[in-house]
Amino acid sequence: MNAENRAASLEKANKLISRSTNAPEEVVELLEKTYIGTNGAQYQLLNTKDRIKHLLNPTFFFLLRNGKAIGNITICKRPIRINKTKTESFYIRYFAFDALFQGSEKPSRGQNKLHLYFEQLFNSTNLNLEYNNGEKSIYWAFIDPENQRSFKMREKFGFEEVGEFKTFIYQRFFPKESEHVRLIKSGELETCINHSKLFYADYNFYSQHRISEENYYVFEKDGKIKAGIKAFPSAWKIKSLPGKNGELLKTILPFIPISRRLINLKKHRFLATEGLWFDNEMNSNEIEEFLSGILKLTNHYSLFLWEDQKAFAIKGLNIRWGIMAKIKQDNPIKIIAKLNNYSSSAIEELKASPKYLSGFDMT
Repeated sequence: MNAENRAASLEKANKLISRSTNAPEEVVELLEKTYIGTNGAQYQLLNTKDRIKHLLNPTFFFLLRNGKAIGNITICKRPIRINKTKTESFYIRYFAFDALFQGSEKPSRGQNKLHLYFEQLFNSTNLNLEYNNGEKSIYWAFIDPENQRSFKMREKFGFEEVGEFKTFIYQRFFPKESEHVRLIKSGELETCINHSKLFYADYNFYSQHRISEENYYVFEKDGKIKAGIKAFPSAWKIKSLPGKNGELLKTILPFIPISRRLINLKKHRFLATEGLWFDNEMNSNEIEEFLSGILKLTNHYSLFLWEDQKAFAIKGLNIRWGIMAKIKQDNPIKIIAKLNNYSSSAIEELKASPKYLSGFDMT
């Protein structure tokens, strides 16, 4: 495509695609109806309307047709750590443009315009199609490796895999109270954040912007805070369960009352977590006591943690996780990034490191 045709196509795409730093009602409606996942587990986020209100510096790129949003990409500007340096990044929080890009190997003219628009956007320095001054910029996201459309999108826009992670689910039918587990007190957060920074000193993508006193719990023993975590309520509507027995379980579980504590298909309540840290003196039994104590305090039965495959803080623990750990497929989710104007050595350094993961981003 020559420069003149490219400019004309971009101009037409600009007229098609709306953008806003506030969440349009049409986009919220679209996201509330969207199911996450492909084969195996599929679920619908039930906290979308509230989560959107708390996004950090979002920009919504969306397409309207007959008064309804038929596609959306939400990108959040966020400071993170990349190779020991604090860096502004662009995290792709929501991606619901799949249907517009799927189809034949030769997309339609309308699809071509959209491809060109987002290709230029992901090459930009600051979400401005006309602004690329050669400075570094990074766009990143999480994708399911079984989602072929997402992988095609990754390749088309020049994203590459920089890591992968797994989900750890801690569950108890009868969580136990602990005298050592409590909510954080006023004035203790700074100490916990400092511990968190040290705990994740070697992690890329680290950011503390979601760590606050609200829903923050600590493990205190002998007058010393030995661990901390933010654990906040989340909920999913589950459409399908993973594994070869997923359909069978989906049929049976609603008729077993106590099972709904761990898996409720219509409204699965759980705690999503942020920034778990613990000191070297903690053993697996104490960490399990910490997690169980949080479940008891909050009247929950499931707690989710996420860890990069190159990290060993969680996977190295000798913990009895619960029933979901036995029935769920253990498929890693890919971390992809578009790294503009980064050297090949910097990219390789990023790939080799563990990545920090935020529970807010997963829910």
